[in-house]
Amino acid sequence: RVRMRAQLGLGDEFAWLAAGRLMWKKDYPTMLRAMARQRAGVLFIAGSGPLEPELRALARELGSNTFFLGSRDDIPELMNACDGLLLSSVVEGLPMALLEAASCGLPCVAADAGGVREAVANESTGYLVPPESPDALAAAMSKLTELSADARRQMSHAARELALTRFDLTVVTTQWEHLYLEY
Repeated sequence: RVRMRAQLGLGDEFAWLAAGRLMWKKDYPTMLRAMARQRAGVLFIAGSGPLEPELRALARELGSNTFFLGSRDDIPELMNACDGLLLSSVVEGLPMALLEAASCGLPCVAADAGGVREAVANESTGYLVPPESPDALAAAMSKLTELSADARRQMSHAARELALTRFDLTVVTTQWEHLYLEY
């Protein structure tokens, strides 16, 4: 954690991570607008895609404290170095980024689209907000950043427990076996 934070140039500030393809369904403009409303903190976006040039331009225009990291193969290390994960998608299945974040004990603030609700227990492992709402996303981000260290640790622990009890490969395999045996 310490090494990666140093590589990212981080001190004590709250660090957000977003990981995914830079495309329309991830709705990064909403995320960037929410980030621009934050009084402090930094956002790292890991990923590449067709919207990267316009997202970089929007981040500059908004003056948000955002850094684009490009495609990375060290997402778990980034997750462990950051304090919260952001997901602003308007279309999702069951997002792997949320499952990976939960397994790292990383609280999430996410738009409630598709299967997001399966991976984030609102107010327990993170916060769910309506899609396409920079105001709601910004408010939830502020709520997470303002939690006490103990409350954030509890949320982190709850996220990890959710990942282990619902999405561990052994658990999922057992569920599939039971389904097959029922029919």
